[in-house]
Amino acid sequence: MLVMSIEQLEQLVADEPENSDAWFDLGDAYADDDRHEQAVAAYYAVIRLEQSCASAYFNLGNAYRKLRQYEDALEAYRQADLLAPDDAATLYYIGQCFYHLSRYQDASESLERATLLDPSDWYSFYALGNVFAEQERYVEACSAFKRAAEIDPEEADAYNQLGQTYEFLEDYDNAINAYQQARRLTKNDPSPIFHLGRVYDWLGQNDLALAYYQQAVRLDPAYNIPLGALYQRLSRLQEAAEIFCAVIDAEPDNGNAYNMLTAEEYPDRFESAVETLLLAKSLRPNAWPIEYSLGMAYDELNRTDDAIAAFCRTVIMNPTHIGARVQFGDCLRKAERYDEALQVFQEIIQIRPASDTAYRKMGITLCRIGDHEGAAKA
Repeated sequence: MLVMSIEQLEQLVADEPENSDAWFDLGDAYADDDRHEQAVAAYYAVIRLEQSCASAYFNLGNAYRKLRQYEDALEAYRQADLLAPDDAATLYYIGQCFYHLSRYQDASESLERATLLDPSDWYSFYALGNVFAEQERYVEACSAFKRAAEIDPEEADAYNQLGQTYEFLEDYDNAINAYQQARRLTKNDPSPIFHLGRVYDWLGQNDLALAYYQQAVRLDPAYNIPLGALYQRLSRLQEAAEIFCAVIDAEPDNGNAYNMLTAEEYPDRFESAVETLLLAKSLRPNAWPIEYSLGMAYDELNRTDDAIAAFCRTVIMNPTHIGARVQFGDCLRKAERYDEALQVFQEIIQIRPASDTAYRKMGITLCRIGDHEGAAKA
């Protein structure tokens, strides 16, 4: 069979604009080349010539799905389903579109129909499990993921999702078994290793949790935060500080780095956060996220003067950080240093004239000093 290039097909449809087969082949060629907008136009040309062509609607749905235009994809797939009903692949993609549109009940109904039509399709059971999980139908999600794993025992994703579902059911033994199976299938994938650490963390088995978290971080530093949080909870503050520095080195605005030090279950969480942050500061003396986080912790401890100093240093290091300036102004107002607070809020407005927060906080400050007319204007 002669395979024509995109250029040859484009010439063919130019010469024979009523050749629906040529338009169809051109659409497929565009799709294979990731030129999905052009594929959409080609499939519409087919539909204009053959309005009952279910495969053209199906491929049109695929092109729209690749463009993440799920409403348009859904409409195309539904038309394909009307023209060629009871096709498992079409129902699978209808379910996927509903899933991306957060229409989970519709998604589950379509995917259940797909599994009935093709009980050997791994993808439909796996997708159905994800939909059930979104609906918090965890027992049914477990059944779907188990069936997916039975169909293809070499698919680690099914075991990973099965483990997470067991976690929601607080069935930790089965969660561990599922993650261990996923781990055996994908030795260099950090996800099941991290999840094993998380389960052992929740069970209070700190040594095992630490070992798995450390292994996950060696494979992917993105798992640093749960490891740092465990170090913090175990009062291994130097190691927590090193993790904090690693996180902000990679992503300075990552607010989870601060949250890692101040989880609600930690005893004396803000006091220990200050200790960790001061250790981090000794490692990164010019890192503004450390100063900002120190300001937040000091503020929680009502150490207002220390918070003011930390936020002031943050603003000097990062003059465009609006959040630091807002916190700086709030702490100055808390310390009844109203003139300085007003100056800070005015500076924010100069940097960001549309800042509702700055005007509102300026109004609150003016009320404190009795300038109600100025407050109303602000």
